[in-house]
Amino acid sequence: MKTSKQFIIDLTRSKQILIDTINAIESDDSTKMKALISDCGYDLSVDNLKEARSAAESGSHFNISIAAGLYNISEPKELKDHKLKVDPSNGRIYIDGVIKNNRTNSDGKVIWTDAEGTYTITFRFDYEDDGSPKPTTFSGNRKNKNGGQDAVNGSKLVPGSETVAFLNSPIPLTIAYICTVFGISISSIIGWIVGRCMGKEDVGTVEVRRAIDLASEAFQSLLSQYKPPSFDYTSVRADLEQRIERSVNHSLEDHDPTDGFIQREASKDAIEYLEDSVRRTMRSNYKKDFRGFIDFLSKPRYQRLLSNEESSATEKDIGSRRDGLKPEAPYLQSVVEYCIHTRAERLARERGAAYQAAMDKNKQEAQNDRAQAANKEKAKQDLVDQANAETDAAKKAELEQKVKDLDTEIKKLESDAKEKEDKAKEAEEHRDRERENAEEAEKKAKEAEEKRDTHAKDVYDKGH
Repeated sequence: MKTSKQFIIDLTRSKQILIDTINAIESDDSTKMKALISDCGYDLSVDNLKEARSAAESGSHFNISIAAGLYNISEPKELKDHKLKVDPSNGRIYIDGVIKNNRTNSDGKVIWTDAEGTYTITFRFDYEDDGSPKPTTFSGNRKNKNGGQDAVNGSKLVPGSETVAFLNSPIPLTIAYICTVFGISISSIIGWIVGRCMGKEDVGTVEVRRAIDLASEAFQSLLSQYKPPSFDYTSVRADLEQRIERSVNHSLEDHDPTDGFIQREASKDAIEYLEDSVRRTMRSNYKKDFRGFIDFLSKPRYQRLLSNEESSATEKDIGSRRDGLKPEAPYLQSVVEYCIHTRAERLARERGAAYQAAMDKNKQEAQNDRAQAANKEKAKQDLVDQANAETDAAKKAELEQKVKDLDTEIKKLESDAKEKEDKAKEAEEHRDRERENAEEAEKKAKEAEEKRDTHAKDVYDKGH
């Protein structure tokens, strides 16, 4: 079984256990929390949880991630009302979005240095009589480079609508960070679990639901401001043109190359592919950058908003590029022409190769027939000589019959050879025509390719 200390660490790292714990606290069904405590695989006994939390909050075992959240700085004077943020995912401090190279010493004090001096602060955790945490504070000093010293103080912002604006920052919006900003600190979670273990069945539920409402408000606000990365259209050009090629080849099975149906179908398939590619990328960007909210909020709270924003962003990003894929667009037409001509060239070369094979086959067979005829002619002459020299009438007649039989075979072989030579010549003529057709198609394909590359900017260029 994992320790209570590991439980706290995994909560700060936005592991699944954080989502499961929040859902159990938020639920009206008290058995969910009981099941979590007994089945989660962590030691969540009261004493061990309190001990682990106490150790994480101060001293040599201080874990800065337990202090994660958004703080208002009250001192020094020039930083008054500026914001300090602690990111639970990396334990880093940010001041107004600028990351600090902070470290924690053996006394649990957090130290970093910037242009203004060296800061040393201590986070302090305090609790109400019922065990619920008060807002976390920090205090310490800043040693200036001229030897002076300033007080440094601040306190965690009380969650409210005004905190939404402060979520715009370099800090990844993990569920752990979102939770801490809206009042679900790690210390609070430990306190609520302890309370549940001690029989307080609804402790924490109101706070979690309030945090969910605030997060939902923040989600809507940030969605409206979000600008996803522009889609890299050049990355899909090869695949899109292959999609057009497949469409053209399919249409050519039943349609003449001059039929406008081919362009219309290719246009439809190309636009569909482009829209789907951009939409999938936009969806991936939104889900990556809003993963914390998606993990935190229930599907009904985020799905419609997210879907609408994805669709709007997709439409805005594509803009007029879709026009370059319409049936009458020069780019689409040139891609279709290129596909038609390259297909025609390929088929012509395939037919030419078939005719070449037929020509070679018939030539070879004709040569074989003529070779056999020549051999038989020689054999026939030998028989003629034998017949002329033979004095026995019966044997002479037998030899003369063999001569006649060979003569018939020779004529048949010569006739077959002539027929095959004619076929070879015919195949050669067809081959030459197909080669001419292939060369003509290749020329037209190159012309279409040049037009295609010239007009590609209508779809793929940046800022189009």
